[in-house]
Amino acid sequence: MSKTIKDLTTKIKSDATADLYSQRAELYYTQNEYGKALEDCENGLRLEPKHPECFYIKICALSELGKSESDKIDEAHKLCDEKIAELDKSKSDKIDEAHELCAAAYLGKAVVHYDKREYDTAMKECDEAIKYNSKYARAYNLRGLIFVDQASAKNKFYGEFRKEYDNAIKNYGLAIINSNTELLSLRAYTNRGYVHYILDDYKKAIADYTSAVKNDYTYAKAYRYRGMVYYSQKKYPKALADYEKARKYYAKSEKYKGDRIDELIKQVEEKIAAQKAAIENPDKLRTIIDETEKICGSKIVANKRKMKDFYSHKKDKSDRSDKSDFEFMVLRRWNSFTPIVGSGYYASKGGGYFIKYKDKGIVIDPGFNFIENFIAAGFNFIDIDYIMITHAHNDHTADLDSLLTLLHVYNEELLGSYDEYKDGSIIDEVLKTLNKTRKDNPEGDSKVREEVGNRFKNRRKEIIFYLSYGTFKKYSSFFNLNKASNYKIVCVDDEFYKEFKIDDMNVRLIKAKHNDLMSDAACLGFCFEYGSSVLIYTGDTGFSKEMKKYYANLLEEHYKDKTIALVANIGGFKESEINYNASFMDDQRNDQKDDPMEKIYYKNHLGRLGVAKLVETLKPQICIISEFGEEFNNNCRIEIADIFNKTYSETKFLPADIGLLINDKMEVWVASDPKKPSGDGSFVSHADICYDEIKRTSKIYYSNKSKKN
Repeated sequence: MSKTIKDLTTKIKSDATADLYSQRAELYYTQNEYGKALEDCENGLRLEPKHPECFYIKICALSELGKSESDKIDEAHKLCDEKIAELDKSKSDKIDEAHELCAAAYLGKAVVHYDKREYDTAMKECDEAIKYNSKYARAYNLRGLIFVDQASAKNKFYGEFRKEYDNAIKNYGLAIINSNTELLSLRAYTNRGYVHYILDDYKKAIADYTSAVKNDYTYAKAYRYRGMVYYSQKKYPKALADYEKARKYYAKSEKYKGDRIDELIKQVEEKIAAQKAAIENPDKLRTIIDETEKICGSKIVANKRKMKDFYSHKKDKSDRSDKSDFEFMVLRRWNSFTPIVGSGYYASKGGGYFIKYKDKGIVIDPGFNFIENFIAAGFNFIDIDYIMITHAHNDHTADLDSLLTLLHVYNEELLGSYDEYKDGSIIDEVLKTLNKTRKDNPEGDSKVREEVGNRFKNRRKEIIFYLSYGTFKKYSSFFNLNKASNYKIVCVDDEFYKEFKIDDMNVRLIKAKHNDLMSDAACLGFCFEYGSSVLIYTGDTGFSKEMKKYYANLLEEHYKDKTIALVANIGGFKESEINYNASFMDDQRNDQKDDPMEKIYYKNHLGRLGVAKLVETLKPQICIISEFGEEFNNNCRIEIADIFNKTYSETKFLPADIGLLINDKMEVWVASDPKKPSGDGSFVSHADICYDEIKRTSKIYYSNKSKKN
């Protein structure tokens, strides 16, 4: 830096001004000394109460301190609101000064929201700041950061959010043009260089990082990231030179980053040694390594990054601007064993279901391919708060083991290690706050261990499992019963544990007539009660007069005044159903064994007759027919739903497939592009929905009747 803390301290002692205090405060801030930054800002504001830079940096420092002292966040919010209100009423002749300070106040609010990952609100505050000061470089720089974080926080990969990255590049450019301080210019160049880097535009990335170090040869961050670009280009000597410069200058400011630089230097030194050995001692093994790396290396790195992206603790919960309080999504296609012995790569998909209620995520019956379908629908692992399983069959539990593994990995990545650098981990955060490195023996430092423990306790991801007794029996060896665990387990049935709450939504357990090999009496269904509606998920159940009576009582006791959405697991067709005779329904025999209907109903699933009788009993507004066997391929699901719709016109029947989404208003999500069901779209009244099948993939898509081409 052309100006160091030492230089500024000398000048302040000679002739203190608000400008000098703000410059030193910003340097303290970049070195994570937020208390000193705050003190300098307050000294500057005492000299010049309307100094915009002092005010803005003060808010930034309070926001950072608020991560460990929540009252600081409240103070930052209050100061910004008060300043905006004061300036709106001000009739000062110094319009420019008032505008600059109002812009700083709005940008201060944006920083607070940005630190809390409230990106949409932060962007609106940035826009307000720019209205007051159209050349406000800090606002453009923050807008760039928001665009980048909005893209990376979603469960997609870089190429699918080109628009966000292009907007970030544009805003960083405006920040560079309007920068009035050297430090801000450096940041904007470095930030823009990073976007070029992740878009694989290495030439532009190097140009931006080079511009940054030309302005300040001690700017460690630019050396570090330029070194990463050279490493990606396999220009290892240049990468090593930049990493060594980064280590040198980080040691003078941000000591804690030495761990990461040491790791990068070690990696590049190993690559240089390997290159040298390949030249001096060529052999067949070296040829295998070099050729496979050249052809497949970058693809494999990209794929690994995609996979790790899903369970990253840096992700936000997925959201949409039009999200309803309650949303139910189907994430399965076929039932039972067909995903094991399926007929084709595209068609054989199992899965499960997912409910978003307010900010809570509920996984239901995660069978084969559930995680794959969950990712494709745009969700992140962070979205999962509860896992509920109705019975122990594989097609409802197959991904449970994988979800437990992901939960363990998520928390391990979040915590980090005292021996290994993990960017963004809690241990990394604490070392950053205390400006320590792993070489300082942090594991033996009681202050470090205590702070790490407190943060992990507050942020550790915990999932609550509601399991049928059969499921728990099957998977009991997978769960540990330690006091400090990543999960809680609740074994449930419809007799002794009849209901529970998730937020203010009541979940009621219902009986299912099903044998899952673990038990013939412990299988379940779930009712999700929200507002004036209820979604009844039958689970796998057979039908009988007893089950008809059970559902009639359920309706009378709990749901006669509610709007009902029914998810009915049809299972398949049974030959016995063909023997149905209407006169059988009038049979008044009490002995079920001699009842002709008992011999006709599908024993382990609803079948056609069970779905029909359940609809007659419950009279739902929507009936989602699910749990099809793969024998229902080639448009059969469509045709079955059509027949039910013609027969029971007061209920809307929808054939279930991956991506079917309904909300609390009984509206159905219609994607703008059927090939991208997790992309843009809108909710449409269920009455206006039609459906069709893409033959090659067996994928059902849902569209608006009035707009169907």
